[in-house]
Amino acid sequence: MSVGPYVAVGSEAIGKAIVENICSSTAILMKHHGVFTVGVTP
Repeated sequence: MSVGPYVAVGSEAIGKAIVENICSSTAILMKHHGVFTVGVTP
């Protein structure tokens, strides 16, 4: 699992940070936020 930096919520910045830091993983732990996951919906 990747680990991303703290980014304030409320703008596109958090989405951009997730995309920039998630690499080839399907989950990322964002500092002071928690886990974000991506994947196909069954």
